[in-house]
Amino acid sequence: MSDHKNRIGLLQATSIAVGTMIGASIFSIFGLGARTAGQNLPLVFVLSGLIALLVAYSYAVMGSKIISNAGPMEFILQGFGDNLLTGALGFLFWMSYV
Repeated sequence: MSDHKNRIGLLQATSIAVGTMIGASIFSIFGLGARTAGQNLPLVFVLSGLIALLVAYSYAVMGSKIISNAGPMEFILQGFGDNLLTGALGFLFWMSYV
């Protein structure tokens, strides 16, 4: 046996997250994207990447201002209060994962 501890550092966690987000699906969309966007496919990927960066930036800003383990649900709760709209948005957010 070895004394090597199984630990995941920042680089490993980031690699796992990026691999999960990109996964094999990126390769399956090239055909559909090429058929739909044609020669503009690289532009579409760049624009999509910029939109993803804007979303990531907004999560980073909200995460630095609202400290909670609840994540995006806490952002919704802080923004809209505890009411039916918050419940509906929470349900829709949960359904987006399913």
